[in-house]
This record gives sequence, C-alpha cells and structure tokens, in this order.
Amino acid sequence: MAVTNDVGNLDHIHPKDKRTVGKKPASVALKKDCKKDIPFSWPIFSSMIIEGKRILLSFNHAEDLNTDQETLKLFEIAGSDSRFHPANVKISEKKIIVFSRKVKKPVTIRFAFSDTAQARLYNGSRLPAAAFRTDNWPFNL
Repeated sequence: MAVTNDVGNLDHIHPKDKRTVGKKPASVALKKDCKKDIPFSWPIFSSMIIEGKRILLSFNHAEDLNTDQETLKLFEIAGSDSRFHPANVKISEKKIIVFSRKVKKPVTIRFAFSDTAQARLYNGSRLPAAAFRTDNWPFNL
C-alpha cells in the first residue's frame, strides 16, 4: 500500500504528481527486497489505550510525528453512543492523545475518515499516515 493523501487531488481521482506517488511503493520494494537503507513506511496505527477521558494512540514508524492545525481537525472521538465529535489532539513523542469535553467515556476514534480528508500527519521521513479507525461500527456512505 502507498499512502497518497498528501499528493491527491480532490477534483480528480488521479493525482497529477505521479513521480511522488510512484516513489512511495518503490521505496518499500527497495527497502524490503534490495535491503537499501532508506525510509519506507508511514506512521501505522498500532494500538490504543483508554485513560479516563482520553485515548492514547500508538504508532509504528512514528519517529518525530508532526502535522498542521488543519490535520488535527480530522480526529474524531466517540463514546458508547456511537456519536463522533471533533477531538482535541496533542502529539507526544510517538503517541497521540485524543480527547473531547463532549465525550466523558471515550471508546473509539477515527482519523481522516471522509472522502475529502487531506491528512498530513507525517513521521520524520515526511511519509504521511493513512486514514484509520479504531472501531468496527457500521456506517452509511
């Protein structure tokens, strides 16, 4: 898989920047098959821990996580009522802390969970995280 949400085009399904799109799967092949010492992986969600009113998210390949204010708005949090609310987010080393005053007992989060999300959550190699969710609730498109 190659994450291309940082080079996509909302008006057309095919990104104009083909070179960057092609470099992403090529770097995975060079790392895994040719044993090149190059960055190849985006931040991959690995686990979550609920601590009171907040959720701590952990990632693999997440050295130096960074983002912009618009991307922080793409995190949503929900309690057992299945109603998602915009979340407050703090990045701390390889973890992301997610919480909201509207959710007293959080159970799940979603990140960039829309057709138009332009998520720019990067690791230190400037590779973007893919959209993800921690729930398996049904949803309507």
